[in-house]
Formats: sequence, structure tokens, C-alpha cells
Amino acid sequence: MLGFLILLNYYLAMNPEELLVLLLKNIVKKPEAVTVLSQTDDMGLLLRVNVDRGDMGALIGKVGVHAKALKLVMKLVGYQNGKNISVKIEEPE
Repeated sequence: MLGFLILLNYYLAMNPEELLVLLLKNIVKKPEAVTVLSQTDDMGLLLRVNVDRGDMGALIGKVGVHAKALKLVMKLVGYQNGKNISVKIEEPE
């Protein structure tokens, strides 16, 4: 249990953009196609996610479970860092 908490603290201390890329690359089949663009404004940090069209199903998950979990994790990271972090999954072209 202690090892898990140490690892969790390590990941929560990471740069939010790097953490999201790390999580996404472990979900999708084409990790080289993952891009995350960050945009900061008065509302907080917005992370825009782009993946390959074939990976959209894996990214969103059944009934949106994966997408909701990713957004929740990033909100927790933002809470730890005193920021408001939002994740937007972009539609592939």
C-alpha cells in the first residue's frame, strides 16, 4: 500500500500535460498519434486531446467510462496544484 501511495504522489506532482499524455499513450493502440495541447485562461488550464480516429472508442470507453475517469484524474491533479484543469477530447479529422 505504501508503494502505491508513493507512486500516486509522484504522478500527482507531474506536469498535468505530461501526465495526461502518459495516461493516454497507455490506453490507445497508436501512442505516436497522441497529442495534447494546453491553453491557459482565466478559467484555468484546458487540455485539448487529439488521438487517431481508430482510437476514439478506446479513449472514450463504454458509456464514456474512460473519458470520465481521465477527466476526474486531471481534476484531482488540478486540485492538488491549486488549478482548475479541464480536458476536451477533440474530434479527429
